[in-house]
This record gives sequence, structure tokens and C-alpha cells, in this order.
Amino acid sequence: PQSLDLHSDRCLLMLWKFSARQKKQQSFLQSAQMHWEEESRRHINHAINAETEDDDNALRPGDALLNDDLGSNKMQLSAATVWETRFKDPTLPLVIDIGCGMGISLLGLASLNRQEDASCNISSSGKIWAELLDLPHSNNRNFLGIDLSGLAIGYAQGVAHRWDLSGNLHFAVESAEALLQQVSDSYPGPVSLCMIQFPTPYRLPTREEGSGGSDGAQGGNSQLPKSALEGFMVSPKLLDLLRSILSSSASTTKSSPSANAAGGGKLLLQSNCEDVALWMLEAATRAGFQSTDMTVPRTKEQVRALNLDKLPQRTQNWVAMGGDRAVGDTWSAVPLIPRRGSTETEVACRLNETPIHRCLLTPKLNREAS
Repeated sequence: PQSLDLHSDRCLLMLWKFSARQKKQQSFLQSAQMHWEEESRRHINHAINAETEDDDNALRPGDALLNDDLGSNKMQLSAATVWETRFKDPTLPLVIDIGCGMGISLLGLASLNRQEDASCNISSSGKIWAELLDLPHSNNRNFLGIDLSGLAIGYAQGVAHRWDLSGNLHFAVESAEALLQQVSDSYPGPVSLCMIQFPTPYRLPTREEGSGGSDGAQGGNSQLPKSALEGFMVSPKLLDLLRSILSSSASTTKSSPSANAAGGGKLLLQSNCEDVALWMLEAATRAGFQSTDMTVPRTKEQVRALNLDKLPQRTQNWVAMGGDRAVGDTWSAVPLIPRRGSTETEVACRLNETPIHRCLLTPKLNREAS
């Protein structure tokens, strides 16, 4: 029988369904986090008051979860971050997952060297990923996950600790822009890859508002960000920080043989919302990125072969509005990271045969000042 672990399809599909079932996910996570913190306090108080035979092993105030970096204070990166306390070797190239949720992708990638699929036998994604991380030596990279949910980060950091990955994997509760600024200011090594995977989409524009832009106000689900420029995680400021960080990494490649040989870091964008993927690419291009031609690009024939009735309703609406399609050399028809690095959303899309729109970008190192 097939073994069941965190990165099995069954487990990830259950996680995805649990998350998708929440009508008000942010409100739910806040409520769950309060419950989790209350249970943690109860656990600590119970352990403090419990009688123990060995006083040296007694749990005292300040011990327990906080000592395992699971408390919210420990998970936040301060402005004066001492990276040596986060990574065994902070000079190694860094992989960042922005909006990492429960850290499923990074937990898989950081443990690749322990798995059978470390050599990444999927030819198309394997070649690209090997160039990024010099597989199978994933332990020659540091991994950093960032999310605003203390509950999700607490789970991710707990798994990393139990899997003995803490030496090169860390998670933090922080805004993406604040975290990237700290990396830019003080991380001693290069940044080889930043990933933005399946960000919460903004509201889709109505037919009357047109299909040519997503910058204005939108209708639709009131729980989503109002527009691409109001509440959406992938902001122009975030992309500017990413370009600066990934461009700066180019200067370290000559002195660091393990750094990205392409001359700087790369940005991976993934979304199951076609209009969101197109907007992110357009915004990144405006911020000074250039797309990379894919080894296995998505063709017009592949797009025409899709059964429109089986596409998500949002994509159907986008196509009906005359929106552009994610097709051509910029868009990959196959995964760009190993199977074990898939998020729960990516696994659900694969099982449901929902298209995923992926592209890989690099900063324009000679970008003229605007």
C-alpha cells in the first residue's frame, strides 16, 4: 500500500479542502490562532504546576513552546535580525516563499535531499530546478517562509523542528515587504529564488469594466482584496524590493560558487487564476523583470484543447470578457519545481485537472533608472 505522509496527495487534498471550506478564511484563522494560543498557555501552566520527580527537568515559565520558536514573539524577525540564530550557515543562498501558508512547499523542498525524488526524475521540471538549487544537495540552501498567519507559521515551524530541518529552514510571521527589507538590509548570502505561489486573488473586474485592466475597483466576492492595487499581496512595492534583492544577488555569484549561475536570483510566479497570473507578469515586467523562455511552453493548441466548461468559473468569466490567455514561451506547461515541493493548492489543481499558470523571471540587471 502507498505510504501516507504530509506530502502525499491524500494529505494535501485534505488540507486544501479544509482551507477552501472556510467562507471567511482570515476570520477563521484569527479565531483558530486565538484558540491555539489559549491551549498553548493552558499546556504551559499545566506543565509548570505539575509535580515532577526530577527538578532539573521541570518546566518553568518561559520554557515549552516558546523555547521551540513556536511562540509568536520568536517567529517574528526583528529589524536587527541575527541570521546566525535562524540558520546554521547564513551565507548559503536563500530561497524565500512569500505567503507560504503552512509551509508545505518549503518543508518538501528543504527535505528533498532525504527523499527518493531528490534527483528530480521529472525531466522538464528537474532540469530547471537543478539549475536553481544544484539538486540533490538541497541542504546547500537556506529556506525562509513568510506569512501573516501565526497559526499557519506555528504549524510549519513545528514540523520543521520535528523533521530536524531547523538548521536551514525557518518560518516567520511578518508582512512580505517588511521581511524582504530585512533580507535586503542584512542577509549575508545571496538570494537565489523567491516564490509567490497561488496568492489570494483580487476581485475579478466585471464585463462593464472591461478585460484590459485589473487596476480599478471590482465586484465579486467581498472577502477578496478589492483590486490588484488595493489589498493584493503582490504590490508594486513588493516587486521593487524583489527586483532589488535578486539583482543584488548577481554581485555575489562570482565569489560564491554555489550561487545561481545565471547571474542573479529568480522569481517564480504561480496561480490557478489566469487573469491574476497575467497581471503579476505584467506588473513584474513594469518593475524591471524579464521572463525566461520555458523548456516546455504552453501552446495555443493546448489552450484550445481545454474543456471550457471544466475550467474554474473565474477563468470562464475572464475568457468570456475577452481576457488575454497565458500562452506562449513565457508560460510553462509543466511544473517548475519537484513534486515534493508542491503546495496543497497545486496538488488539488492537478487532481481536478485545473490549469496552473507558471512563469519564471529574472531581474533586468542593466535596467535604466526611470
